[in-house]
Amino acid sequence: MRAFHRMLAAGLAAAVLAGAPDADAQIRVRLRTEYDRYLLFEPIVVRVRVDNEGMAPLVFGGESPNATLNLYVDLAPDRPARRTGEPVLREPFEVPAFGSNVVTVELLCLFDLPESGPIAVTACVETGGKEYASGRLLLDIVPGLSLVRMEAQLVGDGGGRREYQLRCLGRNGREHLFLRVDDPDRHVCCGVFDLGSLLRVWKPRMMLDGEGALHVLHQSAPARLTHTVYHDAERRVRSEFLSTTDRPPDLARDAEGRVTVVGAAPYQGDVMQAPRRGDRQPPPDRLPARR
Repeated sequence: MRAFHRMLAAGLAAAVLAGAPDADAQIRVRLRTEYDRYLLFEPIVVRVRVDNEGMAPLVFGGESPNATLNLYVDLAPDRPARRTGEPVLREPFEVPAFGSNVVTVELLCLFDLPESGPIAVTACVETGGKEYASGRLLLDIVPGLSLVRMEAQLVGDGGGRREYQLRCLGRNGREHLFLRVDDPDRHVCCGVFDLGSLLRVWKPRMMLDGEGALHVLHQSAPARLTHTVYHDAERRVRSEFLSTTDRPPDLARDAEGRVTVVGAAPYQGDVMQAPRRGDRQPPPDRLPARR
């Protein structure tokens, strides 16, 4: 992987130098992501910062735009990622004169990224007949380690099936647990959700309740459990923290189909909220669902 990364970086070096702004350029474009490694089909949010040293504001979108923002993703030298056709900006964006502004974009909405491997991301501002490009941001897309897998029939008249996977990925010195949801009939990925830090003291649990909601239980700290519920209709996850006890934690389903956590107590730790990455807009389907 590192060797391929070096090949990709070397192959793109000339383009980086050619696209880099001059020392006296009036516009600077920079990219940043929260992580440098992402699970396959996990949302990749890129923060684009535009610094405007000119005397006129830069207006992107709206009724009277004077600038455009473009993003480019390369899977390898001379191999650009296929675009989805979605616009880069969903609403107008303005950078004041002698000021700066930051806009966030989600790469999986703009590009088809169906494979693991390194990618290079570039942003470019075009205005006044000139282009101002950022440097290349190198990221890794990885499959992660599969821990648990389960397939189930959906509840309701719509029918269909879902495959649920729990995968882990090392990130910032800690392991994170992810829920991946696939539609095996359509061969698409319906979403990937970061469930937070993971301690592999015991294998995470998954169980469906009588209404078709998926419950996930895993150990997220030495004395803390995370209980996550995923509703397929909403395509979001909601999590709560619980404290461990002297009993082994597990999920149990009663005769009415209700799922509860056993071997746990109300959370007694700090007041930090549980991860809520899934509370964003439901993700679009990812094509194709390769493993």
